[in-house]
Parts: sequence; structure tokens; C-alpha cells
Amino acid sequence: SSFTPNRAHPQAVDDFLSSVYTATEPRNVFSIAVTGGGSAVIADLFTVPGASNSLMHASIPYSHAALSELLGNPQHPQSCSKETAILMAKAVFKHTVSQLLTDNDGRFDVLSEVNIFGVAGTAALVSSRPKKGLHRCHVSTFSSQNCVRTWDVY
Repeated sequence: SSFTPNRAHPQAVDDFLSSVYTATEPRNVFSIAVTGGGSAVIADLFTVPGASNSLMHASIPYSHAALSELLGNPQHPQSCSKETAILMAKAVFKHTVSQLLTDNDGRFDVLSEVNIFGVAGTAALVSSRPKKGLHRCHVSTFSSQNCVRTWDVY
């Protein structure tokens, strides 16, 4: 029998995550940080078997102080912005590299054996406070090939 979690995302999302988790040549390794309205996505990552093969770290830097700590900058851009999503993706990428080196006794050769990337998302959705603009979401990835990809939804 197979595990069927109670969730609302489409099969295509499951298929995509499964392909990320099961890649072996090279293996995918990533960390994710999400702030704002998109934080529920972290739980969704665990609804597809194989997350432990790829996911190293997941965090929700929700407060201004927590986001500043992740970014290493108390004067970061607006929390929900394309710029912040990119900075977050780079920060979790660096964390993933650091963790891989720690887990492998500082052997740099391990970095060439895996496809490393950072994923980040910021979202301004439902709130009890007045909005500073439209509902929006920004998702960014940063990879070991220094490639940044960003998606913006308004």
C-alpha cells in the first residue's frame, strides 16, 4: 500500500518533488527558507517520499530580526520582495554548502558530487494588518552554477 497524505497540491507537484528527491547523477541537495504567507510549503515538502535524500535544512525566518539574521543584514530590502527572495536563496545555498562540508569532515570534493541549490520564498497574503501593496509571492533559487531563477506572482 502507498501513503496518501491529505493535501491540496496537484500530482504534478508530487512528481516534480519526487524527481528532485530521486536524482542520483548527481544527487540534488538543497535547503529552503520561506517567510510570510508561503510557510506552509515546508510541510508539503515532506508529503512526498524521499525528502531526506535531498533536503538539508528548512527554516521560517518570520520576524524582521530572524530574517535579518539569515541575511546577515539588518537593513535588508522589504520582506516580501524579489530582492529579498534572491538574498534568502543565496543565504540558504551558503548554509547548505557549509553543512555539507561539516557533514563530510571538510572534504571539498563532496561539493562536486552533488547538485547544490538554495530555495527561498516570500509572500504577502492574508494579514490582520493593512497591506503595503498587492498580495504577492516571490520564489527564487540559487544553484552551484551561480544561477539565479526567480518567479513573481501578483
